[in-house]
Amino acid sequence: MLRFTRLRADITITDFDAGFEFEKLIPDADKSFNYALQAHDSDLLFEAYNNLVGILIGAGHEKPAMTYLVREEKLFGSRGFNYFDYPINSIVMRLSGLSYHTENFKESIHYSKKALQYPNPPYEIIVGCHNTIGVCYREIGMFDSAQYFLNLALNDALKHKDSVYYNIVRGNMAFNYYYHKDYDSCSAILKKYLRFCYDEQWHYEAAKVIYISGNILMKQNDLIGAEKQFLLAEKQFLKETDKTMINISTLAGIYCGLTRVAHLKNDCQAELKYTSLMYSSTASFNKFTYENDIKSVKIAQELEDKEETINNLLTARYYQRIRAVCFLLIFILIFIIGRQVYRVRRNKFAYREKICEEEKLLAEQKLLNAQLQLGNFTNSFIQQNKAIEELTASLNQANNDRKMEDALVEIDRLQSIRILTDDDWQEFKTLYNKAYPGFFQRLADRYPYLTPAESRYAALIKLGLDNKQMAHILAISTDSMRKLKFRFREKTNIEATHDEDIRRILNEI
Repeated sequence: MLRFTRLRADITITDFDAGFEFEKLIPDADKSFNYALQAHDSDLLFEAYNNLVGILIGAGHEKPAMTYLVREEKLFGSRGFNYFDYPINSIVMRLSGLSYHTENFKESIHYSKKALQYPNPPYEIIVGCHNTIGVCYREIGMFDSAQYFLNLALNDALKHKDSVYYNIVRGNMAFNYYYHKDYDSCSAILKKYLRFCYDEQWHYEAAKVIYISGNILMKQNDLIGAEKQFLLAEKQFLKETDKTMINISTLAGIYCGLTRVAHLKNDCQAELKYTSLMYSSTASFNKFTYENDIKSVKIAQELEDKEETINNLLTARYYQRIRAVCFLLIFILIFIIGRQVYRVRRNKFAYREKICEEEKLLAEQKLLNAQLQLGNFTNSFIQQNKAIEELTASLNQANNDRKMEDALVEIDRLQSIRILTDDDWQEFKTLYNKAYPGFFQRLADRYPYLTPAESRYAALIKLGLDNKQMAHILAISTDSMRKLKFRFREKTNIEATHDEDIRRILNEI
């Protein structure tokens, strides 16, 4: 009897693995389960429970499957029973998954946390429970809690270097960002997750990712980009060959997105097409609504066609009447604009000429003023030095002690004044640059080895001063002046013997 019971269970497992229709496997699985109950074999009973639950789930009988799972958890959970590599918390984990698929998210969270409470849970249970809890919290709108548990699952996957679960959790985190309306973070993760789906040939999952990307573009009013994404999602969905992975509501959602795009683009034909496809891929309890939508779209398309014909006729007649008037107005407008442009250009040219003339007069006045200031500055130093010489001469001729004493006092006063200090020279140089702009720079470029004293000599001789006047200004003796002149001619290679010739050469600089 026990051998027959185990054989019946093995047949059920073989049929399940071979991919037979689940509905036809239910009677054999039920018999195997009853035989295992009568045999009182814990291993066989655990195996029969799992086979029966798996077949019920595959056949779509989720509520009976949950009932058997609850009984199994009560029977084996209290003693921590493990069947080979199938621990008891895997039963609770399946209860959590069924609760999630029946949209009982709070119950799913309860079972996932319960599965983690059993001692020494394996890695797959830990990461699976954390991921499921995060997804359930996302579905009930608790996005912060969802992010916390998804981060735990992500750390678990990284710790065990599980790239598959790592990418699955990353995908769920992207969906969490999407529902939380953080579209930038969502898009960044979805791109990486989509590449993983392509590599693994998960066409259904890739379709979901592309569908979410299309929805994001819709919210950003990018209708063209959204339409491309929805069409690509449809293409990926139709590539899926695993029937257990296909969720028809996802295809209906894709067609719903295409219908919205067509509606916003006022494309009634495309809207009718995608509404019909959405109707064919929608559950029966929603089909009545979509039938009404199709009728409404058809009526709207007929009205739109009639309105378009009438509008085309009215538009053609309207343009025939106003075409001549438009040409006339354009001609008048061009004439007025051309005349105005001519006036503006003429006034602008006259204004520029006036400005140039005023700028020229102003520059001449500035140059004349600078030359006058330079002359006054130079003459003041000449007169000052002449006064010193006259007082010195009068001192030699004076016989009266009183007059001699007064003259000495006056000479001391004048000699206490520094003639052509550095500040005086800077002031002189500033005035000189105004009168002869750029002279010192051009002199230095042509004769780079001149000393400051030699540069001063060149500037003074350009003013037309003789040796005595230059000696007065520079506060040096006549002999020093001759030596300075000799050094200047030696460095500049000027062979002229007269100051006039030197002045002529410097005037060319």
